[in-house]
Amino acid sequence: MEPHSELTKPHSVHVLETAELDGGVSAVTGFATLRGERVYIQGVKASGLVSVNGPMSLQNVPGLGADHQTGSVSGDVPFDQLERFWLVRTSRYDRIDDRSPAPGLTAVIAGTTFGVTDTCGTVSDAGERQLQLVWLDATRPDGPEWVLDGYGYWTTFVPRNSVAVVTYVEWTAIWRDITVNVAGVRDGSAHIFVPSGGVPEFDAPEIEHGDSVRSCWSAVVPVGELSLRSWISVDRPVGPGVVTGEVGLVKGRTTILARPMTAAAGTVLAVKNRGQTVTPDFVLHSLHDAHVAPVEWRAQVRESDLTGLRRISSTTRWRGESAAVNGADDTDDVVYVPGESVAWSELAELHSTAQPITPDALPTRALAVAGQYKYSEYRL
Repeated sequence: MEPHSELTKPHSVHVLETAELDGGVSAVTGFATLRGERVYIQGVKASGLVSVNGPMSLQNVPGLGADHQTGSVSGDVPFDQLERFWLVRTSRYDRIDDRSPAPGLTAVIAGTTFGVTDTCGTVSDAGERQLQLVWLDATRPDGPEWVLDGYGYWTTFVPRNSVAVVTYVEWTAIWRDITVNVAGVRDGSAHIFVPSGGVPEFDAPEIEHGDSVRSCWSAVVPVGELSLRSWISVDRPVGPGVVTGEVGLVKGRTTILARPMTAAAGTVLAVKNRGQTVTPDFVLHSLHDAHVAPVEWRAQVRESDLTGLRRISSTTRWRGESAAVNGADDTDDVVYVPGESVAWSELAELHSTAQPITPDALPTRALAVAGQYKYSEYRL
């Protein structure tokens, strides 16, 4: 199992309370187990009781009432009745200043903050699940394990169980009178995006988008063109990192790969979800032709930019038998086995294997479903 943190093993009910911060507010939601059943944690009452929502099988628990219309029960229970927590802390700040962290995905190990390329991670030849870290300091890191990637950063791989919590930061700004999100900032340029609502009508050659002009778009613009307004930070357990697909290094950085159905020869599709570290060559795409739809980041790259390709599969023990793992939602602590979804916190083991492959072995996938074999995106 993964290492514990206060998001998986809170020491008191105070971890679940909404907290006022300097310039912002922090709230915790998530899941726990109550009398063997999984419940959703909605918050903490002034009395110190925890508000939960769960299945009808808990309707006889004191403090919970049944809602037959929704087929669930809800109410307030003591903190000490809950176990197997899986919490997400969302902090919102109403200003950006010199103390605000840069947008992107990070993790803290032994007091040092590192960038994280993608929480899907990868699996070593020996079957060890790994995360790729990015060195954020201006000086060169010590040790031969650090390798310079194609974007000018030093990276290395560490065992996944050396990280307990990952943090995703996203800024909000105004660009040309449009509210935009900022996924990353480097060398005076900002990688901005709008996840829904359609492409603006005015001429903006910086804007890139998918097939649908009714959905989302992204752009790389000078930071000086932005009026920075606020930022959001999402802390969550790193999760098991279930990968059931093809992974490789694009310019030295881990990503999930596929071959688009319609593309030039020698072109490969790299995909990431919202809430991941992306570089300026990634463009935001909607998975459906709609104003509001799930989104993912995509970059079309050359086969010559790829190294370390491997096909990863995973199995677990479920109900006393070995079961294939089809994917996971790390935000909600869910692992998908054939025909069911299971809380990762209820499983005792996960075994992964990696098989080296060549680019011609990458599966062909329709762009509209390219993200379905990954974990789900952050719900910011």
